[in-house]
Amino acid sequence: MVKKSPQWAFNDSFNLGNPSQKMVNDFNYAARVGKDAEVEAFLNKHPHAVNAMADNRMTALMVAAANGNKSTVELLLKKGADPDVETAEGRTALRFATREGQRYIEVLLRQASEEKKQLLAEKPAQKKINKFCEAARAGDDEKVAKFLDKYPYAVDAKAESGLTALMYAAANGNMSTVKLLLENNAKADEKTAEGSWTALMYAKREGQRDVAELLEQKTQEQAAERKALADTLKKGGARVKSPGRKP
Repeated sequence: MVKKSPQWAFNDSFNLGNPSQKMVNDFNYAARVGKDAEVEAFLNKHPHAVNAMADNRMTALMVAAANGNKSTVELLLKKGADPDVETAEGRTALRFATREGQRYIEVLLRQASEEKKQLLAEKPAQKKINKFCEAARAGDDEKVAKFLDKYPYAVDAKAESGLTALMYAAANGNMSTVKLLLENNAKADEKTAEGSWTALMYAKREGQRDVAELLEQKTQEQAAERKALADTLKKGGARVKSPGRKP
């Protein structure tokens, strides 16, 4: 039997105050079955309830992710759903998407979580970035690691010269520093502020053959990873999961 659409989707009388638990449950159900119009109608009236948990102790984003409802997940994220909210057992929407083989949604949620972390991350002053790049140029791995512990999302930050720490380390043949920066997600193909030179180019110019070889390998690997993610998002393909496992 097909369940009727929840009453709140057609009734403006509930828009005063917080939604009742029944309304939250209906919202959760709409997300589970991919009824985007009803999900959006609820959030337009109760935007603060986007992360509310239904009686099943899951958020709308969790159930949408688990059931492979791509457009619903995109809508919820656009409306401010938090990808890092956890159930009482510590499960997130990403965990549910991964469990159910929803690759496209998994990529979306990872990106959303990463963007959230970047927005919340403390931004270093230019003076600190300059010192970080100088430490990389000098091969001072201790100072480089200390900076990255505090500012992990500033690994590709540019000094006033327009160069990144990886470029300085590569040009000076500091292999251990180059490896440290790459392990902390430095972009091997990041270009100077003028957009013309990469760390690999500097390594080759200075005759740093071992460093150049490593950077060439990493450039190819990172490009392949980006292409794989782009292909996943372009296809938008999520495996249809077996019945009987819906939260």
